[in-house]
Order: sequence, then structure tokens, then C-alpha cells
Amino acid sequence: MCDADTKSSSSASHVCLDCGIGEKSKAGSASCQRCSAGEAGTPCTKCLPGNYRAGSDNDATNCDACPKGFYQNQQGSGSCLPCIPGRTSNITGAKNCLDCESNTYSSSSASTSCLACVTGRTSDVGSARCSACSSGKHLINGVGSECRTCPSGYSQKKQNQNSCKSCGLFDIGQSSSEGASVCR
Repeated sequence: MCDADTKSSSSASHVCLDCGIGEKSKAGSASCQRCSAGEAGTPCTKCLPGNYRAGSDNDATNCDACPKGFYQNQQGSGSCLPCIPGRTSNITGAKNCLDCESNTYSSSSASTSCLACVTGRTSDVGSARCSACSSGKHLINGVGSECRTCPSGYSQKKQNQNSCKSCGLFDIGQSSSEGASVCR
């Protein structure tokens, strides 16, 4: 009877042959099978964290490193996982994704870098988006763009507005300081 990771040369033979690279067998087997998903080499060994081998991959000689934007923290995996929004990986073979730093963000899965928030907007660590343009500020060039503080004599009480309102225009005799949300 042949040992594990070997096969008999024929049904009548007692000669055992080693399985090929990327193959395995149980003790007493007459044939070898390709390594399972998440395994590679000779003998078949589980892929290390940061690496994978898909079951559909015909090359079972070695595991592949997870591509940028993906990670794998488990041993013996058949795939890598995408970094979620707010987290990124800019290296191959990542075992985990890193949080975007304060005032940066990533809005899509499998991101390889974080983007800086535009002027006037902020974000916490691990954010998928930047803050809204708050009251007392207005958008420059429309939604998603830079926020600027309303100048003295102007106000804006709503978020994400395209302009500030003049205090003298609707509220005669009223004024405001820079960044005001209402005229007084």
C-alpha cells in the first residue's frame, strides 16, 4: 500500500510513485489529485495569509499574492477579500487593509489609496466620505467641491448650499460676522 502523497504505478504493482508538484493523495490511492483551493506545492500546503489559490487555477505549484486593494487574513484561502470603503491596501500580499487617516477617505471597495478631503471638509479615521459643507459655509463649483466660509455680512443656515445670503438683502439693518449661519 502506498503512503499519502504517492500513488501506485499500476493496479498490479507494489511500486509507489511520488505525486507531481501541486498534487496530493491519501494513503493507498492509485492516483493523485490536484491540490484543493487554498493549497499549493508539494506536498499540498495551505496558502499563507496574504495569499490565495482559487480552485479554478490550473497551476497548483504555488499560491498567488492578493492584489492591491485586497487582503486575506486567513490561512488556506481560495480568494482574497476587497478592502471596504474607508480602508485601503497599496501592497500585494496584504494580510489586512489600513484605515484612511483623518481628513482622507475612500468611497469604493478594493481601494488602493485614500483621497484628501477638499478644503473646508473633514473626515474621521476610516471614513468612506468627507463631511458635509456645514452651515456658515458654501460650496464652490457645486456638490462635492470645496467649502468656503461665508464672509462678513453674509450667512447660510443650511448645509451643502451653493452660496451665502446677504444680510442686508432680506434682513435690512442686520449683519453677520464671518462664518455666520444667521444674520443678526
